[in-house]
Amino acid sequence: MTLRPLWRRPAFLLLVPALVLVLLYSRAYLDGRDFAGYWLAVTANSAIFLFISAAPAAVSAALEASRLRSAGSIIATSSRPAFVVILQQIWPSLATAFGVQLFALLLLSRNTWGAPGESPIILLVAFAAILIFHTALGYCLGRLLPPVLSVPLALFVSYVWLGFTWSTPFFPLRYLAGLALVSCCRIDETMPLEAPAAAVIFSLLGAVAFTLIAARRWRGQRALTSIVLAGLATTLLGVGSVAGLNVARDLGPQPTKPREAAQLSCEGTSPQVCLYPEQDRTEVRTVLKRAYSNLARTGLPLAGSITASSEASTAATYNMAIGNDTTTDDLVYSFASSFVHPSVIADCPTGGKQRQASANVIVSWLTLEAARGIDKASGIPRGFFQEGRAAAISLTRLDPSEQVAWIEHNRRAILDCSTIPRPVP
Repeated sequence: MTLRPLWRRPAFLLLVPALVLVLLYSRAYLDGRDFAGYWLAVTANSAIFLFISAAPAAVSAALEASRLRSAGSIIATSSRPAFVVILQQIWPSLATAFGVQLFALLLLSRNTWGAPGESPIILLVAFAAILIFHTALGYCLGRLLPPVLSVPLALFVSYVWLGFTWSTPFFPLRYLAGLALVSCCRIDETMPLEAPAAAVIFSLLGAVAFTLIAARRWRGQRALTSIVLAGLATTLLGVGSVAGLNVARDLGPQPTKPREAAQLSCEGTSPQVCLYPEQDRTEVRTVLKRAYSNLARTGLPLAGSITASSEASTAATYNMAIGNDTTTDDLVYSFASSFVHPSVIADCPTGGKQRQASANVIVSWLTLEAARGIDKASGIPRGFFQEGRAAAISLTRLDPSEQVAWIEHNRRAILDCSTIPRPVP
């Protein structure tokens, strides 16, 4: 059986439309700025494009297998092993799928080149395994069914497997398909190894199982060999499912865990500023130190350090969110809002509105004071905290000691139901 010209292979005919879809989807829904600079997050978020890269893999493999299915007389006289013929048929499908997924990753990472780190190898292996699985699935369907059924079914099953598992309430199942990897990660988070490992184990064993089923359909094969292959394929699919689910059994809806504190780079005193390598820029440290100094001059008691984290602040450190594309204005606001993390506002039987109003004023005042003298810092908070801006401006007209006393009292009030918030004088 001779090779057809490459430009006539179904996979390569589907390559350009798939690349266009990636480009359009990226421009419309996912430009990459939210996670730019953190290679783990960039690579994980490219998992969303498995919807696109898996489709040409499954469909083109089904078309190739259908062609082979109709060439029974040629196959029967072929001296080559079945797996050699299968590989010859599916390599364009794999090449196209890998190319589309790589293009998606390059597109998302365009604002990340030069940042510390690199794409995690285990995630790249997971994507490859997933695409191999979808290719084998499509090829198997093409060997079993005529093209009028196998091609649309390959597309349907590929899409449903990715989409259904992404929304199932049984979390371990989500990680077998791999699309759940897209939920990783904030800058202070990393991905448990179990998340991509579950996808790799299931996908590779499942791919081998589907390949064995496809090989079982070879003409001239002994009945006993066919039965053995079918049994082995079923066993592999079962083992892959059980093993993958077992590996992912402790994972929740998002494949994240806290990043190791040892990766933080801490510099300075009063404040000590601790940043991850992706955030560690001179301008970030300079702005944070200036904002801290501004608040220290008001007389407000301050913790001794600032740490990049999404957790609530503690008595020892202010935990604040720092994105890779954070502006000076964002940094000042994030630092100010770290004093009042939403999770620490007390859920009291009464006075809930007053405590939230106090929190709004506190964050507005902190943002206003922290921004003083810092270029490109507006001193305006974000979201509902802006509702306290007018009262915060009124608060600044009091003596400095009175301002600090009000802030300290009302900070206690939003944490403790036994303390009543005071209105701004």
